[in-house]
Amino acid sequence: MKNIHHRSTLYLVFFCLCVLTACKQKQPHDGEQPIARVFDHKLYAGDIEGLIGPKTTTADSAIILHAYVENWARDKMLLNLAKKNMPEDINIDRLVEDYRSALILNSYKESLYRNRVDTTLTEEELKAYYEENKQLYPLKNTLLRCIYVKIERDAEDVSKLKRWWKYKKDEGIEPVRGYVLQKAQEHLLDENRWYTLEEIATKMPKGTLDDKYSSSDQKDYYIKDRDYRYFLIIKEAKFKNDPSPYDFVKDDLAKILMKKKSIDLVKQVTEETYRKELENKNIEIF
Repeated sequence: MKNIHHRSTLYLVFFCLCVLTACKQKQPHDGEQPIARVFDHKLYAGDIEGLIGPKTTTADSAIILHAYVENWARDKMLLNLAKKNMPEDINIDRLVEDYRSALILNSYKESLYRNRVDTTLTEEELKAYYEENKQLYPLKNTLLRCIYVKIERDAEDVSKLKRWWKYKKDEGIEPVRGYVLQKAQEHLLDENRWYTLEEIATKMPKGTLDDKYSSSDQKDYYIKDRDYRYFLIIKEAKFKNDPSPYDFVKDDLAKILMKKKSIDLVKQVTEETYRKELENKNIEIF
């Protein structure tokens, strides 16, 4: 039975390929025999022109064609069922027209955006928008700006790091940056970057930091365990429900401002065109 089914599918592929070649010389479906039917819907070889590539093997063509025809048949069967069970109060033509109008409008808006919206945003624009709206972006978690270094307990010349911690840590990481980059197991040296409290807590020995960290807690941590030394300087902390730091939401602000520019442009074009067409008497409200 399996071989018979396979042979019939191969025959169908061969038949379609032959008809496809012939169809190039004729009008669509002119004299064609359908290759599948579901109620009043018929599928012709001409309908699937281009489905099978010129380098596709006969076996692969059979699989592709068989799957396509079966999917087509299922879709048409489901469409027929949907029509039979469609509520009488649904205006399909109206829905189709509304959908078509929405597609055209969206396509036009996208074209406006591509061709007329200035996609450059200055730092001044972003910061001005942030200052006006920062209360709209409260933090959900505590954030830290910090310097963090994890180094093997007995690392070569680790005394350099200990002296820095004792005498010069207020100067920042620069005096020992080169040493840290060479010797540290792990480090976070960008003082301007924000990290979640959870990110930093997981890097320190358990219990050093927890979600109850507050502004009154210590800012400097030097901790040793059996294998490593940990150095942490918290430069600044922002807590839950504080406005999010500018750098932390900058990318989101840029997306919002670009969306706003797009909306403003559509409104501007709409109003300008509306006034023009009113003057040209192409719009009348009775």
